Amino acid sequence: MKQVLLLCAAAVILTTVGLPDAMAGKRQGLQVSLVPSVQVFSESSEVSGVRINIIGSNLSMRGADLGLVNLTDQVFIGAGFGIANSVKTDALGLQVGGYNYAGTMRGVQCGAYNKALTLNGVQIGLVNHSVENNLLQAGLVNVANNREGWQIGVMNFNTDVNATLPGMIFVNGSF
Repeated sequence: MKQVLLLCAAAVILTTVGLPDAMAGKRQGLQVSLVPSVQVFSESSEVSGVRINIIGSNLSMRGADLGLVNLTDQVFIGAGFGIANSVKTDALGLQVGGYNYAGTMRGVQCGAYNKALTLNGVQIGLVNHSVENNLLQAGLVNVANNREGWQIGVMNFNTDVNATLPGMIFVNGSF
């Protein structure tokens, strides 16, 4: 019981120490959220540390993102673990979840469905989708356009209208 109280006190101190910075829109070390309208710091805040949530939404996130639904409007750098991870613009690091999305992904996406507009990294999942694939997709179904990388899976598709082979089984590659 004593350890739980100390942990709660530490969480309260970490979240309230930065309260004036939150009002000014600066970065926060710890974000705790039930839903975006019920979270310690506003959605326009930047988190640099840990975000723990059920549904969390912030301007940017740097660090560990732990929740059911993790939403980031701008830059994400770190590791996101949740049922759904979504980064509207640039993601650098790791996304692990049922559904992962990033505008530009530099790193690894692991999940049932992974989507990146630009992939400079690896997607591992049941279905992987990227507009531009610059490294590797490994899954049951892989879909890419303007592909300059490898696809390993049961069905691999290149949706580029100039593609020599728009679909291949097991392996598909281009450089």
